[in-house]
Amino acid sequence: LFCCACGVLLSIVELPVEEAALRARKERRAEAFAIVASLVQKGHADPSALELLRNTCDLDLSELHEPKWRVPGGFFFVVSIVTTIGYGNYVPVTPRGKVITCVISVVGVAYCGYFMTILVKHVEKVVETALRKIGHREITPKLLVTRVGFANCCFILALSAVGWASG
Repeated sequence: LFCCACGVLLSIVELPVEEAALRARKERRAEAFAIVASLVQKGHADPSALELLRNTCDLDLSELHEPKWRVPGGFFFVVSIVTTIGYGNYVPVTPRGKVITCVISVVGVAYCGYFMTILVKHVEKVVETALRKIGHREITPKLLVTRVGFANCCFILALSAVGWASG
């Protein structure tokens, strides 16, 4: 739920900027076509130049180049941030989006660490129950895994803060 809400928020902030950039790119493409077409008509350029421009621009503006900041893209971005994977294939460009991302990273990484701690505790109980069922009477330090998880969470938070501070 946290990732969904943050993904929607980032989509609201970043999508209009990305769509405006795509529109501007399409307008520049049309202008370039007009210029090259007039040069070809006047005999100043080879007709193959227009075909080369068309192929190059079609690659740049293909249907595969959809806005990344729609809701699924925002969700993907938030999940990659809170799990500290951070693919980096796209990043917020607006100041508001950058601030939101910083808040998401601090809160989200801590939340993800908390969730992982709960998951580890549950797995620990399941393993302990299984060990007791097969006859083990003494179970060594119960909180070892949890302590390691907490230390990793603190390290990741510190590393994230340093990364965001250095830009």
